[in-house]
Amino acid sequence: MTPDPKEVAELLDIQADSWLGIAEAVEAGLPVIALDAISWMIARNDWAFSYKIVSRGTLRRRRKAGRLSPVESDKVARLVRAYLIALDFFSGSEHAARMHLLNPKTRLADRSPADLVIASDAGLVALIEVLESSRRS
Repeated sequence: MTPDPKEVAELLDIQADSWLGIAEAVEAGLPVIALDAISWMIARNDWAFSYKIVSRGTLRRRRKAGRLSPVESDKVARLVRAYLIALDFFSGSEHAARMHLLNPKTRLADRSPADLVIASDAGLVALIEVLESSRRS
């Protein structure tokens, strides 16, 4: 359940064709538009979703600078991976992928997969485990 790095790079609005290239871009700070894009893909018109990653005041400053911090960039990159994994799991249904990421799951301690993914890399692993076990059932 690993997405193609070229797909990830495209959604992050960066030039990279490998995971190393993505890692380097994350370390340098992704463009703010990457946050806008994944927020729209997952939460559509709920622009407050982006504040789960970057506070409103900080986001204003990031927009002026044009780049996210490495920590914020890592969260955005994880969300992009989670979105692509969910999209693949739900056979390309954007609606199903979004709903899965946004709605709390009993198997994830009543937390939404998106919140877990934002919180840590372990949250992304938990999402993958839930999807893989659902596929086996």
